[in-house]
Amino acid sequence: MLFDMDNTLVLADTVKLWAHFLDQKGIMSDEDWQKRYKFDEDYIEHRLDIAASFDFELALLKRIPLSKREQWRYEFFEEMVKPCIS
Repeated sequence: MLFDMDNTLVLADTVKLWAHFLDQKGIMSDEDWQKRYKFDEDYIEHRLDIAASFDFELALLKRIPLSKREQWRYEFFEEMVKPCIS
């Protein structure tokens, strides 16, 4: 999985796109969104705790049923990332 947070490789923040994709799949909770917004704020302010951010993303991935991970990765790329590649 490729995450581009500052529009250098893809013309979008793929971490935000991923969160919206997971939300559409019923994975994101209100608490997850609060954490996501805090990580975004910390990233912008150059104080992101990368280990905490990584742990958060990994915890989200662990919620995806193993049988769905590859399919959802493909869907995410095709539906949300590919249209942002110039």
